[in-house]
Amino acid sequence: MTTTLLPRPRPSTAVDAVETHLEEARLAGAHVAAGHLVVLEDRVELTCRAALGVVLLACGTGCSAELVTVHVAAGIAMGNRVVLTFVETPEDEVADLVTSWEEAAPRGVFQAVATPGEAWHLRPGDVLTVAVLMPTALIVDDRRHQHVRCSDGRHDLPSALRLLSAPTTTTVPITVSPWRP
Repeated sequence: MTTTLLPRPRPSTAVDAVETHLEEARLAGAHVAAGHLVVLEDRVELTCRAALGVVLLACGTGCSAELVTVHVAAGIAMGNRVVLTFVETPEDEVADLVTSWEEAAPRGVFQAVATPGEAWHLRPGDVLTVAVLMPTALIVDDRRHQHVRCSDGRHDLPSALRLLSAPTTTTVPITVSPWRP
């Protein structure tokens, strides 16, 4: 059965809230993506995080608006294009949130589809990652990850940023010679 998410009127504050979440995720994402540099005896290694490509984020039953927001923001902040879909018709609060995301997200990086079978498109060269979001866990490429919460009960954004990005390491061989004045 195919359902359609109908646009709903919402206060502009909902869009402002989504924009704020996205900006917070971008700032945190820049920190997570920055990585670290290790100098070894024969090489230098730079490890950072990179986008996965296109993330099909399929939300299961019972996902809260906060949970969806954290993961959509994390996916976009790490440079992915996020296609959001739902296994069942989402609750009104989540459907309203989707409308806000469609308005607030930069053009071309977010798309919501009513069901996993609804039309959406990959571009040549796109890499697809399927992520299944459930109230208790996120499954990315068949690996299950429990949600992490901060001490104040909110979902841990840095954890979501790491799960929706890939580690990349660049190694440069070096030759170390003694210093001579």
